[in-house]
Amino acid sequence: MTAAVRVQAPRDAAYESFESIRATEFARLDAQDVVYLDYTGAALPSESQICAHDQLLRGSLLGNPHSEHAPSRAATVWIEEARDRLLRFLDAYPDEYEVIFTANASAAIKLVAESYGFGPRAGLVIAADNHNSVNGVREYARRAGAPT
Repeated sequence: MTAAVRVQAPRDAAYESFESIRATEFARLDAQDVVYLDYTGAALPSESQICAHDQLLRGSLLGNPHSEHAPSRAATVWIEEARDRLLRFLDAYPDEYEVIFTANASAAIKLVAESYGFGPRAGLVIAADNHNSVNGVREYARRAGAPT
């Protein structure tokens, strides 16, 4: 007769902290019996982020930041504050750097590829294994006569 024995690894403070965060911020993973590993592609929002976003949307009237009315000006304030906070977080100077929001990583990569000054003396070196969007940069470089 064989009995299954479950061995429990010793738990340190970091593990306990991780377990606590998962239980409070990502309980829906356990509720749906899911292990989520694609954080480089799309990180899951935590419960506190969802609640804060919900409060922001319910308590604010935000409009198209390209228009000229109160809800649009309010949205512009939020966007500019986000840019400023990100620059401060990165310790980057606003006179040297610009924060540009894009829909996703693919749109950001395309924007860089379209803007970069590829040419015969400005080539492209990328890793052999990349996200498909990064591989697309190669075509911009080739069209400009850049070595790849």
